[in-house]
Amino acid sequence: FSGEPGWDSPLAVPVTSKLSALSFAGSETNAASPVCFSNTESVAVQTLMFVTYGAATDLATLMDGPETLRLRLVPDGGQQVETSEAERSLTAQFVPQQWQIISADFEAPANLSGMFFGGTAGRPVWDRRWRGEMAEAVGFNGIPDEDLKAGVANYLAIRWGLGSHPATPEQRAAAIAAGLRYGLVWGSVLIVK
Repeated sequence: FSGEPGWDSPLAVPVTSKLSALSFAGSETNAASPVCFSNTESVAVQTLMFVTYGAATDLATLMDGPETLRLRLVPDGGQQVETSEAERSLTAQFVPQQWQIISADFEAPANLSGMFFGGTAGRPVWDRRWRGEMAEAVGFNGIPDEDLKAGVANYLAIRWGLGSHPATPEQRAAAIAAGLRYGLVWGSVLIVK
């Protein structure tokens, strides 16, 4: 991103006593650049589950890639532009000014190396960045069943202290079988299964 004016690295901000999130809330003149995983050419994802906090008031890009995941929060009287199913689903789940777990399913698996988290990449004027924090993203190369999604949401809620995502023992077992380990504490990370 060295050619983009005014970009800097996202800051790490504490969320819990042991975990930090990436903050994209930079100033208007020094916007934090998106995060990408350029060494993951062979990794494809179709579903993403995020732990995030945002202050979006109109349009913000949580993830840019083959399918852009923007929040379309239109004030009264505004016009809603055409959106994808993933964007409609994301917007319906999002609550501003609150830590939460949200998920998005894409129409088809997409290469992780072509995705940018926290904003839009490759544009000289980046006015659609994510205004908030991203603590963790868990990706799947297909669309997981509801038991696995519930187990992953439970795992993320416990890990980040969010509460309100109960799971049955079977749903927790599904998350563990997918590679998530309850009880481990890491920093900000993207996990792809």
